Amino acid sequence: MNYLPQSKIKEFTICLSTGLALFAMYFGAGNLIYPLQIGAAAGNNDFYAIIGFLLTGVGIPWLGLYSMMLYQGNIEEIFQPLGKWVTQILMIIIALIIGVLFANPRTATVTSSTIAPFLPKIKYLPILLHFIFFSVVFAVAVNKNRMVDILGYIFSPLKLSLLILLIFVSLLTAKQIYPVQVSVSQVFSNAFFSGYNTMDLFASIFFCGIALGHLKRKLDFTHNPEQHIKRMRAFSCLVGAVVISIIYTGFILAANHHSAILQHSSTAGLITVLSSAVLGNLAAIFIASCVTFACLATSIALTVSVTTMFFDIINKYVKVTYPQLVLLVVIVNFMISNLGFNKIMLIAAPILTVSYPFFIVILMMNLLAKYFSFKRRLSYILVLSTLLYFVL
Repeated sequence: MNYLPQSKIKEFTICLSTGLALFAMYFGAGNLIYPLQIGAAAGNNDFYAIIGFLLTGVGIPWLGLYSMMLYQGNIEEIFQPLGKWVTQILMIIIALIIGVLFANPRTATVTSSTIAPFLPKIKYLPILLHFIFFSVVFAVAVNKNRMVDILGYIFSPLKLSLLILLIFVSLLTAKQIYPVQVSVSQVFSNAFFSGYNTMDLFASIFFCGIALGHLKRKLDFTHNPEQHIKRMRAFSCLVGAVVISIIYTGFILAANHHSAILQHSSTAGLITVLSSAVLGNLAAIFIASCVTFACLATSIALTVSVTTMFFDIINKYVKVTYPQLVLLVVIVNFMISNLGFNKIMLIAAPILTVSYPFFIVILMMNLLAKYFSFKRRLSYILVLSTLLYFVL
């Protein structure tokens, strides 16, 4: 009987855990909410909702992640055709969007909306929950050495088990689809642009460094050819992309077949309503715990990523410690989280509509440049054309 060499088994396990860790990092607030929202509003057009959301919610972010990996996660090299100062500005803009102003604060709002129904009704409960949430984020983000191991081996299996349980029972108890009068084009368009709202393309730019750093620490890259290393990176990306696609599809179908009870639910409370309806209040507590872990994992990864970038930039001019910057980031996140999910996204939506296509073009041009011979400065024309089109 032939057995795989021990080294191959080790590589497979490490790439698998890295892919699952990436899933844990990506699958946060928007990833929980938007598939449910899309499914509940799709009517009989759930197939087009799935396709539209997978294109922008999985295809673009994970191609962006792989593109970043081809450049060793070097953000400055990715944006190099645009010039040094433009690169610095773009890096700061992305870090502010996902780590400070929008994506990170909303992880706390979704968590509080999910677990609040199971807690005593006390004054300022959301604020208290947001404070506790970001206190945990601070405690873990300050000591970041084993973050990927924790996410890949603990958070991901726990989240996956509970999310698959919710999807399985939802489909097992499927109800008649709520009659929503929407066209195929409306459903597809809504799903397509909701993929922007996950902000996962921006996250790819920062999560790549975490994933690559983990692979380099765990694997011996010095004795492996470049093509082998590329395959391991691609496999890690593929694992995460497949897992998140399965969960997205399951969520859209689950919400679609229980759409009647979701029609008047708040955006942030959709998963609580669905889990309570199909599993009962006791089991729904476990789902609420899963949401908490999911949002914590994403928030921790975002906090570590953007704080590390800010630390590298600020330390050139002012001496500041990493823990001090982490504290500053979580304080700002806490303050913005108290605006609530809808107000945060009301501000974020127009910014994402303009900026997302801009960064799609940059990352896709860099991906193509690795496989086809053309000068990356062509991205100047395409990027500026894209920006002008969406602004004007």
